[in-house]
Amino acid sequence: MPPIPSRPALFIDVDGTLVPIVGRPHEVRPDVALLEQLGRLHLALDGALAILSGRTLADIDAVLAPLVLPAAGVHGAERRRADGVTVRARLETRLLDDARAALREITRRNPRLRMEDKGLALAVHYRDAPEGFCELNATMSKLMIGLGDRYQVQPGVAVLELKPRECDKGSALKAFMSEAVFRDRQPVVLGDDITDLDAFRAAEESGGMSVAVGERIDGQWRLADPLAVRRWLSGFV
Repeated sequence: MPPIPSRPALFIDVDGTLVPIVGRPHEVRPDVALLEQLGRLHLALDGALAILSGRTLADIDAVLAPLVLPAAGVHGAERRRADGVTVRARLETRLLDDARAALREITRRNPRLRMEDKGLALAVHYRDAPEGFCELNATMSKLMIGLGDRYQVQPGVAVLELKPRECDKGSALKAFMSEAVFRDRQPVVLGDDITDLDAFRAAEESGGMSVAVGERIDGQWRLADPLAVRRWLSGFV
């Protein structure tokens, strides 16, 4: 098990970290025990607990209801601070209008591809249609080039996402660490996917810890699965 720092600030991914990955993310429903555990952690750490996710803030809140925690959604493009104030990247959603139309056409032709419109980012899940990856990847790359240097294609677990280049979980973590609730604590990040690596680096550069969940990525420490995460987190309370 990873060690438990004396004054940690916890930054936790949702899918694949707190809960197992499912084919349809909107079907994720944490059990009551997990929600109670997160609530106790938030209190025990005097508020120094934040969620870092590719989901929107609205999705995070829907999954963790009735909890409303500090959180970074859409890989940091939107962030709710510890004081409850929400800040968003200064990008117009209309910049993605042509990309929306192109990706909707792809998903219309192959209904097993599922598009997720996050406002500031567009994701297409291909778990149920792996044969559609090549066309999707080529289209996403072409759309990225058309948007100049403002957007990038972010791969994930059976998903490709067109997201703001300036936003990632590492920059979100640094923003949280500048707040009084998190300041002077040791950042500890738990994540399972390559989108979490920016947060891993940010934590390590600040003298913190990175904890990989599962086998997809490497961190300073590793936990086997979301169940192991819950067991480890119980030691913080």
